[in-house]
Amino acid sequence: MRAPTGRSGHEPVAPDPRYPPLAQAGEPVALEIGTWPIEPGQSVWVEYRLEHLDGTLREGRAEALWQHNQGENSYWRVELGPFGKGDRVVYRALGKSPAGWAESPKTTFRVGPKLYLSLMWHQHQPIYKDTSHPEPGGSYRQPWVRLHAIRDYYSMAALVAAHPGVHLTLNLTPLCCGSSRTTWSMELPTWPRSLP
Repeated sequence: MRAPTGRSGHEPVAPDPRYPPLAQAGEPVALEIGTWPIEPGQSVWVEYRLEHLDGTLREGRAEALWQHNQGENSYWRVELGPFGKGDRVVYRALGKSPAGWAESPKTTFRVGPKLYLSLMWHQHQPIYKDTSHPEPGGSYRQPWVRLHAIRDYYSMAALVAAHPGVHLTLNLTPLCCGSSRTTWSMELPTWPRSLP
């Protein structure tokens, strides 16, 4: 969001961005606020109005903390909330310095329900086994079960292991498990030397 110039014509204030962009019940919302130019004696805060679903109102002010300067801008951070499901929040950022003061336009967001996402990886393989092959137990016509196990199934498990906060369901069909177990116990020369 771009902010107008302050009343002194000197210090614009811009809240940018809001995290998370879609507010969820029970979670705080963080704002990063930019001011220009960099100068001593600045202060930044957010004034907000909270409208609950039952019609009650609450107004407040939250002081922003300076984070860093970059280029000609100073960056500040403020945390609001947490809020309840369905709350409507109206806020604006304000800033002042010895040279003047500025405010951003009002911004509104509504707090949605917490989103729960279910991830499921379904692994299956068709039957590649050729039972007419002269070897005892047949032979596999294609190496896809073994290839997917080496290349994909392991790397998918490694991705999940790298993110312990992610939980998911991994569904391996009985045919996929049986094919994997059989192909891992076979010697490679039993595979066809060329693929169609």
